[in-house]
Amino acid sequence: MSRRAAGIAAVLMACAAVVAAPAAAAAPPAPPAPPTPLAPSALRVLSGRGSADIEVTYASDPRTCARSGRCGIAGVVGVHVPSGARAGGAQLTLDGRTIGFGGLVSTRARTAASVFMPGGGRCRDELRTPLLSYVLTTRGDRARITFLAVAASTVVAGAEPLATRCSGPLTVDLARSGALPRTRWLPRARLDSGRPMTVRATGRRRFHAGGFRGVVRYRVTLRVTSSANDDVPEPHPAPPGVADRTLAVSPG
Repeated sequence: MSRRAAGIAAVLMACAAVVAAPAAAAAPPAPPAPPTPLAPSALRVLSGRGSADIEVTYASDPRTCARSGRCGIAGVVGVHVPSGARAGGAQLTLDGRTIGFGGLVSTRARTAASVFMPGGGRCRDELRTPLLSYVLTTRGDRARITFLAVAASTVVAGAEPLATRCSGPLTVDLARSGALPRTRWLPRARLDSGRPMTVRATGRRRFHAGGFRGVVRYRVTLRVTSSANDDVPEPHPAPPGVADRTLAVSPG
């Protein structure tokens, strides 16, 4: 296994440990077990292209907005990742269970918001979107990809594609309502076949959290190939984060 592939494997194994940890009260720590050798077939890399359009239309929830100071707000925030964006990720299979994560990266990906504020003012903001993340989960012989799931569970800078300088919901608000974009369940065998595959997530979901309520509309396409860890491609440089952004606020 290459050094780069071994590093990816270590990260995924750490994720697997967190996911599998029981919710019960912690017991006294046991002595660490010796590391189990990782079979070469356990780690596979996803690479290809993709695109995404995610739009969140929202307004203040009259019943809960006062608690969060978000009353009198209505707007839309959208994430656009153009066709041809690089898609990459990794999947790890341990004890018959497969997990994984990855994302779409493009220097032309943007997040834009247009929001009406209390008193009639309007806020507009636009910024680059460094990464549109996804998480792969399995259930038996089926698998599903959920987008924005990494952003909904981390505070890493640049991981939150819905964050702008205008007031609005974040991915954690969508996650609390089960409104994150996701694919249908697909045969798990497709992930291990090594053949190119196209995965799509389209639909709409309602959310109600964080002092807002609204609708998430999404259309995401991944065209990827799963390859053995020895074929891990050289990493591509990430886009320059949120360096370029504009903000316009109009008085009422």
